[in-house]
This record gives sequence, C-alpha cells and structure tokens, in this order.
Amino acid sequence: MSLIIEKLLKLLPKDIIFCFNESMDVYRRDYSHAHGEKPLVVLKPFKASHLSLILKVSREYKVPLYVRGSGTGKTGGCIPLSEGIVVSMEDFNKIIDIDFVNSVAVVEPGVITYDLQLAAVKKNLFFPPDPASLKMSTIGGNIAENAGGPRTLKYGVTSDYVLGLEGFFANGEPFSFGGAIYKNVAGYNINQLLVGSEGTLGIVTKAILKLIPNPTCRSFVWVAFQSIDDAIYSLGQLKLKGVTPSMAELMDSVCLNAVKDMTGEDYLVSSAMFYMLYEVDGFSESFVERDATLIVDICKQSGSLFEEVYIGDECPFLERRRLVSLSLNKMAISKVSHDVVVPISTLKQFFKFIQSFNIDEKIKVLAYGHLGDGNLHVNILNLSMETVEWEKLSSNIEYKIMEKVIALKGSISGEHGIGCTKSDYMSLAFTQEEINIMKLIKDSFDPYQLLNPGKIFK
Repeated sequence: MSLIIEKLLKLLPKDIIFCFNESMDVYRRDYSHAHGEKPLVVLKPFKASHLSLILKVSREYKVPLYVRGSGTGKTGGCIPLSEGIVVSMEDFNKIIDIDFVNSVAVVEPGVITYDLQLAAVKKNLFFPPDPASLKMSTIGGNIAENAGGPRTLKYGVTSDYVLGLEGFFANGEPFSFGGAIYKNVAGYNINQLLVGSEGTLGIVTKAILKLIPNPTCRSFVWVAFQSIDDAIYSLGQLKLKGVTPSMAELMDSVCLNAVKDMTGEDYLVSSAMFYMLYEVDGFSESFVERDATLIVDICKQSGSLFEEVYIGDECPFLERRRLVSLSLNKMAISKVSHDVVVPISTLKQFFKFIQSFNIDEKIKVLAYGHLGDGNLHVNILNLSMETVEWEKLSSNIEYKIMEKVIALKGSISGEHGIGCTKSDYMSLAFTQEEINIMKLIKDSFDPYQLLNPGKIFK
C-alpha cells in the first residue's frame, strides 16, 4: 500500500494528501449508524486534473475510491467499507455562475446547498431542493442521493433540476452530458442515470442546475391534531379544494418535545399527538393569504385542535422540523432510522402498522416527515434496552417495516439512497433479474468495481 501513497505523492500536490489518523475519524462516518473501515489515505483535490490522476492510480493498483461531500448522508453511502482511498470533494466549492438569462446555476459539487440558494435569491431565482441538512449538505451529495426535502411536494427532487453534469468515469476519462438547455432527448439520458447512483458510476466535478423564479410571498400554517387520521384527512381535503402546499410536514409530540429538550427553547407543546406544518408560496400576497386561510378552514373541519399562521419567510417550526432527526438521536440511547415512501392512499394503514410496535416501554417506533408525498422517516428508538437485545429487536423491526412498505407498493428509499445500511432490502424491492440489470450497468461504467464498492448491492 505504501507504493500507492508514493505514486500519489509523485503525481499530486502534497498538501491535498493526508495519511489517516484518529483525528480524521470523521472520514469513516456519515450520519447513519454505520461505521466504515480505516482508509489508506484521504485526498482533498480541488482541480479536475487531480481527480483524473487519482482515478488512474486507483485503476492501476486496483484500490477502491470512496468519494464524499460533507458526510450528512443517512445510509452509509460515502463511508469506506475496505482499506481504500477516500476522496473528499469539500474543496470543489465554487459557485461558478448564476446565469439569469438561462436560469441556471453552474456549480462545483462541494457547494453547500444553502449557499447556492442564497446566491440564487440575489438574482430573484430559486433552487427548491432543501434537505433538512441544507446548511451542511453539498450539491454533489444531493446529486448522488437524489435528495429531496420538505418542498418536494410542490417542486420535486434534485433530479428535476439537473440539466448537465461534467466529471470522470472510473477509468479517469472525462464525461460531459447536457448543458444549459431545458429540452434534450439526444441519446440515453445519462444525467438521470448518474443522479441517485450514489457515487458508484462516476465522479461529478461540475453541475448545471435549473433555477426557477423565486416566490415573493410565503405563509406557514402550524396545526395540531389529536389523531394521525385527522392529519391525513386534512391533506386529502386540501387536494379536493385545489390547494397545492409547497410543504406538508408531519411531526408527533415525541419529536417536538425532543427538539425542545435539545434546544432549550421555551415554547408550549400542547396535549396534541400530531402536528402539521403547511407552507404555501407564490407571487401574489392575496393568493397566498387565500390558500393559508383555506388550510386553516379545512384543518378546523378535519378536527384540528388549534391553528397558527405565520406570514413571510420566517416560521420557528420550520427550523424545529429540521432539527428532529438530531434531537431524536440525542434523546435515545441509540436509534435506527430509514426513509421510506408509501402511496398516499395507504398512509393510515402504514401508521397503524408502525404504532403496533409500541408495546414495550423500552423502545419507541415513530414516523415523521414529508406526509404530503408519502415520504416518511421511520425511527426506531432505544430508550432503555441492553445492546444485544436492542440489536436483535431493532433488526427484526427494520425488516418487517421494509416488508410492509413493499407490500403497500411503496419504496425502501425516497431521498436517502440505499448505501450499505439498506442493501439487505434490495431483494425485497426488486427481482434478481432486475438487480442483475442494475449490476450490468455498474459493470459497464466501472468494470473493476473501484467506485464506492459495496454500496446499493451486497
């Protein structure tokens, strides 16, 4: 292995090469419960030419590459599963252009999502994908996982905004697909194949992203319900009235109390069991006000306990919603979480199934998240269980939840990807023939299995 480091030292600037030590343990982890192996070396390139050389060394010595952004993923998608090279894209962090005429952003993959949104707003443009980690997550990571967020309900996911990608194949040869154009049906849509491929097919060095006009008006409605059925009913009634919220986020009282305990904020948590945060936006104050009023009226008719309206961009419960995952992590001894998707028509059935696990005070199973599009974050919390018992029970519950999701014609992932923490469930979601076709695609891009090996498939 020292030969590999010697070769890298000859080809690359010394200040981008870091031999692994315990202070760099962050490069073995992400925000999942998985823990990777100790990498041979960590590289922090900042030029495309660096990556081409790194890939060629990887191929020459048949050493795996694990590419990462800021490590905010939830499925172990970027962690090294063997002694290989970790490539951190944190220094590929330039916003190259915000092009108002073509309504696109040209960015490097290490750009933080929130920074791009701020830059776009300065030109009255909007980049909608907004994962909860938007102040830490990178555009490259969002592309790798096809990230979504609360506003997916109205605006869609990352893939809806990727117009062009530049980067490198596993053999070190460059690629460039798409561009600052909105219609392109020439050949296979490789852009969309790369989006969501979790770093297994290529390395992106530049992205051309669609931007849309920035909504100038926004209102939030914070609503409490005693039952999940009432919350789901309100969502259906909004659709019947022709109201399309930009978000419809669900939290329960456990989530809200966990955030309150972590932040130390002094706000009232009522006796309600479930809470919805609706957002409506647009370009007319009167239309946004009308929709917010309709949401309040419909929620009252659906059995809400109270409703609060926040006019403008600021709503304290939006930030509290973004803190739920971290808060639950701090509340529990340990936790396992997965994002899943079920059809809207099966939400009641799925919540009843989730609640059936709560028969032991030592654990808590709950779901929160993007109720509007059926993408829920299921959390299994260890409140007081010993490790051996917990690992056995949580693993069993995980499997049963994934079985139920597939039985309901849902998906085992909506925005977090598969990584290594969900690869066991791929056989539930796909036939062996379907998996074999995916593996053939991987083989054609990466015949030596060097890019992020061990992810998506076992």
